[in-house]
Amino acid sequence: MILNRAFTRKEKALLFLLAIILAGLLYYETVYRALDNARTSYNLENLQDEYQLYLMKSTQIKKMNEAIRKGREESESTVESYNNLKNEIVELNDIFAEASYFNFSFEQATAVDDAVRRTVTASFNANSYADARRMLERLYHCKYRCLIRDIAIDGEKEQDLAAGAVKCTFTVTFYETMYNAWTTDGLAQEKGSAGTKTENIVNELVTRREEVENMQLN
Repeated sequence: MILNRAFTRKEKALLFLLAIILAGLLYYETVYRALDNARTSYNLENLQDEYQLYLMKSTQIKKMNEAIRKGREESESTVESYNNLKNEIVELNDIFAEASYFNFSFEQATAVDDAVRRTVTASFNANSYADARRMLERLYHCKYRCLIRDIAIDGEKEQDLAAGAVKCTFTVTFYETMYNAWTTDGLAQEKGSAGTKTENIVNELVTRREEVENMQLN
């Protein structure tokens, strides 16, 4: 016996809704989840690559800072009398002559008692990480007493510093003294604190260099 009955509109609507739900479930299981898993895997791989590059970059910069600090006791630099700006500019131009680009921004020199500080904010581009490191080491051992801080290096195209050209920023403070100075033009004066008058600029520099030894990269 064969039963043949037409579906009512309500039954057709329910069957159509069921078909849509089944199609949605099938799409979710076979397409959406596959794409989502692939995207998650891709993101994890990218994060792992970026983390490895960051570790390499951090290690290279730490090695550079260590190399720059290593010979601090062998430095034969001198503390010149104020105003030694022209000679410091000549020294910077000579050291960074091989850079493809460099820029120096000089702050006003400041004196506390007989100690004079002149801070320079600098940036330069080098053809390689090795070139950048060599120039910074030359600056550290230059003839005029100075302190290098806040070194930051980035690859121009890749995060891997060994991949090619690099961009570098840093600050350097040159130290001078008012002893035998023939002028105070362009010099900002600061009053020394009572009971803590600066004996001489060398003692102050020793303290500042101890801060460099504890410097942590950002």
